[in-house]
Amino acid sequence: MPVPRFAVSSFACACLVFYWALFSLYEFTLRLMGSAQLAYIKDGRLYTTDFVCLYQAGKMAMSSCRYAIYDAACQLDWLNRVISPLKSDVVIAIPYPPYVYWLMQPLAMLPLHWSYVLFSVLVTAFGVLSLVLLMTSQKRFSALECTLLVMAVLASLPSQITLTLGQLAYFFVGVVSLYLLALERNWHVLAGVCLAVSTIKPHYAIFLSLPVLIQGRWRTLLVAMVVATAIFALAGLSMGWQNYLDYPGYVSGAYTSGLLAWMNPAYEVNIKALFAPFLQPASSFWLGFLIALLFIALLGVLWKKATDRRSLELSNWAAALTVLGMLAGSPHTCNYDCLFLSVCAVKTLPFISVARAWSLNPIDLRVWVCGLLLYPVINFVLAILVPLVSAGRAEPLLVMNLTLLAVNLVLLIAGSVYVARLIGGARAATGNQGAPP
Repeated sequence: MPVPRFAVSSFACACLVFYWALFSLYEFTLRLMGSAQLAYIKDGRLYTTDFVCLYQAGKMAMSSCRYAIYDAACQLDWLNRVISPLKSDVVIAIPYPPYVYWLMQPLAMLPLHWSYVLFSVLVTAFGVLSLVLLMTSQKRFSALECTLLVMAVLASLPSQITLTLGQLAYFFVGVVSLYLLALERNWHVLAGVCLAVSTIKPHYAIFLSLPVLIQGRWRTLLVAMVVATAIFALAGLSMGWQNYLDYPGYVSGAYTSGLLAWMNPAYEVNIKALFAPFLQPASSFWLGFLIALLFIALLGVLWKKATDRRSLELSNWAAALTVLGMLAGSPHTCNYDCLFLSVCAVKTLPFISVARAWSLNPIDLRVWVCGLLLYPVINFVLAILVPLVSAGRAEPLLVMNLTLLAVNLVLLIAGSVYVARLIGGARAATGNQGAPP
């Protein structure tokens, strides 16, 4: 099938991605050199980057407040210390488990700006290098294609948001990449350590544990339990056990009472966000859990089929849909978390060429491959058009997040349909083998 004239050429896409990646790195470099505003006041309202919350968590873990890290007065006091001379009258909740506060202590040993610089460089390098290791293990990509993929990841909108906010998304990309690589190679210790570390975001760790549980990788599970228990215990001994008892109520209260002033469920990038504007916060909170349970059940069935058929291709697709499913079905997903799509691309893309992708059949595979290859280009258009289109009619952030969600859902549907074809094809082949001549 010839490539339509209106199709964007691979060369043009590569040039655009390369240009925007360089621009993004330039902006990031400026931030590292001191132009970053980690906290500021706009229209009488305080805005902080997520890194400020991580830094504050480390400071609290080193202070006398470490025995009551979820106390509102302690959190407000340390927020104001960190952002001084700015001042806030509103608590910005930090909904991480207690051991994350304990793990953030090294960040708090440096001044805020230099801690942000070191954190951003190390976390980004870890995420990119781990992703490259996963790429090379697939044995489908040349050195040039690996370079183009890395440039595309750096140029994506979720990457820019991650670097701007000082978020953990690149760290989590690295953890997921190493985890999937370890599962491929049956490296039980590394897989277990990565699974334990992924509990930093418990709502994602549940999804990632599916292949371990379905495939009966008990050594991996044992390592994960030992590592997680050790981190849990060390944090408890240092900060007290009451924090663990307070954590569930703190998280549910934050989401259902509006304590999370910086996060509105309607602004998330998951299926729950489609219903959030019509529901009370408490109802939206529990709806998110029900949707997550449904996705976990469906993905569990997929992993069972991939395990029974011992199909590497089906396992790769199961891994990709697990990552995409945890984005769409998780009770809490932010726009920067869409950076995890890079893992989906590495596990499933057959090549790095939009022109060739346009000729793929069936159409669901074509949509999947083109969608992932053109993702940075789509982001580029979003960054330009969303402020123009939404001006005076809707908040740009809301429009952007809904657009990112729409892209994720299109990919999820296309990937699910293609996987259903794979399973159906395998079933038909098995049936034919057993048929009489």
